[in-house]
Amino acid sequence: MNYSRKNTKFQSLIWVGYILFALISICLLTSCKKNPVLNCQGVNLNTPYDPYHVDIKKLKCANNTFPAYYKHEEIIPPKSKSPWINDVCPADMSSMTDEAIFRCANATLWDALGDGRKDKRQNALDVTSQAINLTRYSSDDESRSKLYLHRGMLEMAMAIENNMPYFFISSDLTMKKDFENSLKLKPDYIPTLFFKDTLDITRESLFNHWKNVLNIGNATISRMKYLEDMGDLPDLSLNIYGTLAVYSGLPLSTTIPNKVMAFYDRYGCNKAVPGCTFNPKVAPFAVPGVNFTLAEAYARIGQKQKAVKFLIKSQNSPNFDHWRYKFVVNNALKNPNSFLNQFAKSGPYKQVMFDMYINKNRSCLMCHGRS
Repeated sequence: MNYSRKNTKFQSLIWVGYILFALISICLLTSCKKNPVLNCQGVNLNTPYDPYHVDIKKLKCANNTFPAYYKHEEIIPPKSKSPWINDVCPADMSSMTDEAIFRCANATLWDALGDGRKDKRQNALDVTSQAINLTRYSSDDESRSKLYLHRGMLEMAMAIENNMPYFFISSDLTMKKDFENSLKLKPDYIPTLFFKDTLDITRESLFNHWKNVLNIGNATISRMKYLEDMGDLPDLSLNIYGTLAVYSGLPLSTTIPNKVMAFYDRYGCNKAVPGCTFNPKVAPFAVPGVNFTLAEAYARIGQKQKAVKFLIKSQNSPNFDHWRYKFVVNNALKNPNSFLNQFAKSGPYKQVMFDMYINKNRSCLMCHGRS
């Protein structure tokens, strides 16, 4: 009797969840109005912005519709052999040491991210969850922290590339919670911080909460300034690379895109960051992918000469001809003015995050995907 009542309540909660999921999905997929009562009459979105005063109402009016959700495209299996395949976790990890579990879970993650297919990533998600449970009493906080980070990364990748918006919609219970658990075990870990920041700032911008966007973005800028003052250039460079794709897509009037790129102008890419050089196991196409990301970020802030410079650097990468996404570079070089205008036409108050190719449905595979 008691079980039956509890089960009925549980089923009711599931149905409520499905209804909420459907309603939010309709909004995300059909560009519904965020705030139908927002009065934007007489608000001129073509006027120059004041870099010392952010006009919140103009931001709200310019971004009062949801962008279309990522277009779903089937992922083609890679032809090349995974460098991780011999080290992935077995089906049963119960008799393994914590150290062995940490090692094989790491291999399983990178094998799945580089493959891209949903079934491989779902298996990696299950393996990572199992690893988190089996190692919960380990004293190795750094390795445990990375397990939570990696599970959040997988959830984010599946939301973007495997047509699973559930992970975004339920992010308080999934990836955001994982990033927070990662930081509890290893506070101030730069990769976890920038994954959490980019998730938070994306969500807040989608729901037109621009004061929150500014708080998150300016906190990131302050952290970069602190790292700069401390002379910690490897972590500064890592923070720049972890945020520039998303942050450069924010409205120019927030001043955040230009501030992030100003850090890159001063320091470039530190060689301690794997993506600056050839990184065959983790991100085999990091060099063409990162250089295209920089080109797109500079195009977004209207710097044509630098945008073209990094398009050419991407094109000159050693393995460019084997890169599945080389067409985005070649097309941009054919018409650099059009490459810049796709962002400029939106004006200073509208975000273009989802117009940037690097933030679309291949944002992980562009660097991590195997050929």
